[in-house]
Amino acid sequence: MRNTIEVLSEVSFKSVLSQSCEGITALTLLCLIDWPDRVQRQCFVKIFSDDCAIGVFNEILGYLLSKAEDLPVAPKAGVLILPDALNLN
Repeated sequence: MRNTIEVLSEVSFKSVLSQSCEGITALTLLCLIDWPDRVQRQCFVKIFSDDCAIGVFNEILGYLLSKAEDLPVAPKAGVLILPDALNLN
């Protein structure tokens, strides 16, 4: 089993479906994302502020460790480059 974190360009981002109220250290959105396997999926996207950038590292590490121990996690994970023009209001 491959434990790969994919890097997705901003063209992978399609739309925001809703905002989750569960995020504490990051803005958490449910979005439509196009993946390199040509499948569009609903995915949770966490947006961290610059002063909480360690959150990205923590998410990646937690995903890889959980996957390695066969704990329940999403089948895919990635780092998404968001469009500059993304309006979150």
